[in-house]
Amino acid sequence: MATRLRVVSGGVQAVVRPDSAAVEHVDELGIPFPPMQELDLEYDRSYAALWCVQRHSERPNFTTSLIADIAGVQKAMKAGFEAAAPETPPVRYLIWASSKRNIFNLGGDLIHFVELLEARDRDGMWDYARSCIEICHTNHVNMDLPVITIALAAGDALGGGLESALSSDLIIAERGAQFGFPEILFGLYPGMGAYSLVARRVGARIAERMIFSGRIYSAEDLYEMGLIHTLAEPGEGEQALHDYLKRADKRFHSHRSLFAARRVTNPVSFAEMEEIARRWVDTAMSLGKLELRKMQRLAKAQIARMERDGTAPDGEAAQTTPPARAKAASVHSPRPPRERARSQAEGAPPSAPPSPQITGRDAAPSPQSIKGNAMPKDADHNSGVLSREHDAAVIPVSNAPAQRANGKAEGETGGSVYDLIIDGVAETRAAATLQPGVERLLSEGMSREEYLEFLEQLYHVVWHFCPTMAAAAAHCGEDRRALRYALYHNIDDEKGHETWVLDDIRALGGDVDAVVRGKPAIPVQAMIGYNYYAAERLNPWSVLGMVHVLEEISANYSGRVAKAVAERLGITDGAGFRFLSSHGTMDLHHVAGFRELVNQITDPRDYEAIIDAANVNYALFGALFKHA
Repeated sequence: MATRLRVVSGGVQAVVRPDSAAVEHVDELGIPFPPMQELDLEYDRSYAALWCVQRHSERPNFTTSLIADIAGVQKAMKAGFEAAAPETPPVRYLIWASSKRNIFNLGGDLIHFVELLEARDRDGMWDYARSCIEICHTNHVNMDLPVITIALAAGDALGGGLESALSSDLIIAERGAQFGFPEILFGLYPGMGAYSLVARRVGARIAERMIFSGRIYSAEDLYEMGLIHTLAEPGEGEQALHDYLKRADKRFHSHRSLFAARRVTNPVSFAEMEEIARRWVDTAMSLGKLELRKMQRLAKAQIARMERDGTAPDGEAAQTTPPARAKAASVHSPRPPRERARSQAEGAPPSAPPSPQITGRDAAPSPQSIKGNAMPKDADHNSGVLSREHDAAVIPVSNAPAQRANGKAEGETGGSVYDLIIDGVAETRAAATLQPGVERLLSEGMSREEYLEFLEQLYHVVWHFCPTMAAAAAHCGEDRRALRYALYHNIDDEKGHETWVLDDIRALGGDVDAVVRGKPAIPVQAMIGYNYYAAERLNPWSVLGMVHVLEEISANYSGRVAKAVAERLGITDGAGFRFLSSHGTMDLHHVAGFRELVNQITDPRDYEAIIDAANVNYALFGALFKHA
């Protein structure tokens, strides 16, 4: 037997049904729904509301299975309305939702894209694109049926996930959910209706800003833009939806007619969406290996996140209170329980509100900085539900688990943000650290003159380490508080270490004053200049690319280089090796803290900025080894 929750009038109801209870036809509705793989259907008789809940059993994206299920629902709806009496339509509200707590839909199936693009399968890309715009446009025009379509986004809706939500008449979103079009990150753009739908609602300027920037927006941001109709507190999205149904049902025809009038005033034709999708396919076919690797990294991150954020397993007991009345007619296969809104009806006591979700961008780290876990920031949500009511006229981070310092956390799948960063810099790291110059340093050490020249260049790198982090911190707003606080504490750990390098130079008889007044080598100048530029002009998170490279190299090579040079020079008392010897052990702890911090990232632009910066720093640091 499988337990699941089913939406009913005034609250929720726990229902137990055998797994074999799925049916192909529902007599009460008279709609011939086909078997479903990626959708669970539920019917709320009180409001004639049909819930279509995305299961995301494969991936949190528009897989071909999910697309086929949505098309099947749309086709069955048309057939059901044709067979029903005009005065008693079987459905008034069509609701799109998700079974995942923090994910509505993360967009196009990137794994499928990579497979098709690597095979140069243009026809396959077009088939996918056309199937997407068919279901999106069909939902946009409400299947030409007298219904109201609603997207309930309790979690993130990115790329095609946001396009699908925008195709509905209205969006109800919970605070903490994130929205955006990150496709620009890998050289694409949202081609299944984003430009048309956003431009019709709030103008072409905002549409282009959202698409070109790749920015991830909060639910509050989209509410202020006018793209979200109702803004609910975390965990209260379904209650907000029920409140809307209760208010709107008395004026259903006026609401439906107004949404229809909006489509008449600002029509989006299928031909328009088709032409945009063709251009999208053309662009996709021009992508190179770098863009495809970014797609693969993003897909891994999405799957790993879904596994971390997954709902309770089938059969887990639900903490809900059955309502005093109203039963629901079941439609199709059972699904895992999901968190429902608190019941406010007929004596059902309200449960305690859920804790606010703290994402990587909203979490502030502990005083241990990069070495510690993140602490939640103070809650700053207004109570209640905000709604853009038009009755008068009566419309991309989940919390990653803490990582063990010596490896992956329990259940880690290899798709964490840290793993994606390591994968994204592997080639450049190998090129920098496996070159003959590095091998010679490790096996033969350096002469005194070579080592002093190396320390001179290292002095300039270390001198700018803290100022670069400070520059990045200065560009971190409240949405990047976790990074800002981590940088503050890391600066406190690292400040003054350039004097250790000078002490080593002095111990070996070098000219400290000349080093301080001197100019670094070209690779070092390029590294320093790039890191300031990236931190201040590109993305503050890029500074972690510098941090990762310098501390990873220190942790893995400093002690070995110090040992090889000391043996060659015959130094046994450690004089001249304070910096290298100390950082060989200190930075092991920093590397573990780096893993923990980056695994909080939810915006793909942020970890791609780290990867880009790390690749530049590896390349330039490799040139420094060569120079030395």
